[in-house]
Amino acid sequence: MEGNPRAPAGYLAVVVSPRRVLKFGGAALRDGPAIERCARIVASRCETQPLVVVSAHEGVTRLLNRAVDEASSGKVEWERLRIRHKTLLRQLGLESELVDRPLRELRGILGELARMRRTDRRQRDAVLSYGERISARIVAEVLRRRGLDATPLDAFDVGLVAQDGGGIRPALEPPPLAVREVLSGIPGIPVVTGFVAVNRGGDLTTLGRNGSDLSAVWLGEALLASEVELWKDVPGFLTADPRVVSAARPLPTIGREEAIELAIHGAEILHPGALEPTYRADLSVRIKNFDDPQAPGTRILTRTDHRGPVGLAHHAALSLWTEPLGLGGDQNALLIELMARLREACIQPYRVAASATGLQILVVDSPKEHATLEALVSERENAQLEQGLSSLAIVGVGVGDDPCLSDLLREEASRQNALIRRAPGGESASSRVFLCARDACEELLRAVHQRLFES
Repeated sequence: MEGNPRAPAGYLAVVVSPRRVLKFGGAALRDGPAIERCARIVASRCETQPLVVVSAHEGVTRLLNRAVDEASSGKVEWERLRIRHKTLLRQLGLESELVDRPLRELRGILGELARMRRTDRRQRDAVLSYGERISARIVAEVLRRRGLDATPLDAFDVGLVAQDGGGIRPALEPPPLAVREVLSGIPGIPVVTGFVAVNRGGDLTTLGRNGSDLSAVWLGEALLASEVELWKDVPGFLTADPRVVSAARPLPTIGREEAIELAIHGAEILHPGALEPTYRADLSVRIKNFDDPQAPGTRILTRTDHRGPVGLAHHAALSLWTEPLGLGGDQNALLIELMARLREACIQPYRVAASATGLQILVVDSPKEHATLEALVSERENAQLEQGLSSLAIVGVGVGDDPCLSDLLREEASRQNALIRRAPGGESASSRVFLCARDACEELLRAVHQRLFES
């Protein structure tokens, strides 16, 4: 482990525990054989007293979101969810009664929402939590069938409290000593729900895409664990998205700041806030590929001596919301208002830039959110929405201080007759971010990757 471990707030001890946290994402739990593979991985880590964190099974969160949308129009969309989970149980040879109670609860909640014909963020989060809650029960039962003592556990009962960022990515409050005591008293292997927490008001909330990563690292901090393993369907961080750049290569190690920057700018590997607990506890985090358990994956280091570009990231579909500030207007009040509207609509802002004249908000524009975003902007008298954009970020320690990288990007854009501009929000010390037309992004990404990583 790099550096000297430090105890989180509320701890007196500084000795690193031999325990290890293993987090399995939805793809790793997609079907019966995949769940059995995860169980074998857990069994191979028994000497480390593992704690397991699980996401919902692949596709379940999408079905739950759809069920909430249907409930808003008075319909109860429950059958697909029942079939999805019963199919998993049949593949695993488990009794269907294992998930009957949570499925009945879920059906009751959806029925009530359908009668009201309206939903809010709090109600949506309550529904979404059932994906992880059912998953934890299934995974724990598979472990027990292998002779391992395992206990499913809801994370919000452990003490995960999310800070309300008013639409900004949620963070978790530091774990108090009591969390470690609670987890130490759980019999066998705790199988904890990822993705869900409670807010300061006591309401259940969710942590966004890849939110189970944040849950796992937070629990690693609470346990003073030796390492957190995030098991996914990718070999780790790469120099670019391999779906766009076939020459992208894996990164065996990466610095914490670089990993965060890549995640923020579009590398869908890690929750952007997942590494926050590592600032309080010098914690080792590793991305592992569940399809290739023996591969080393990517180890995320708390510090690195490497300087210069390590990778590229991009958002393929963005929209830019521009909101002018009226004479004598309150910039902070406007920002809070717009962030609250986006959060209520379940739309995650990517970058926000404020000036004396107004606000610019870059938003990831998925097909599901497109109509909602247009409706939000149309309600604002002077707001404008620019669509059809993509972003391209060059990431690495010291990148923000190297203007030659901007020149390189402009050269490649000129060769392709593509227009680029700096993204709102400026550069950081570890990234340079540009916007371009959506139809120019992929070719530009391949050209820049070739210049930086293939020559």
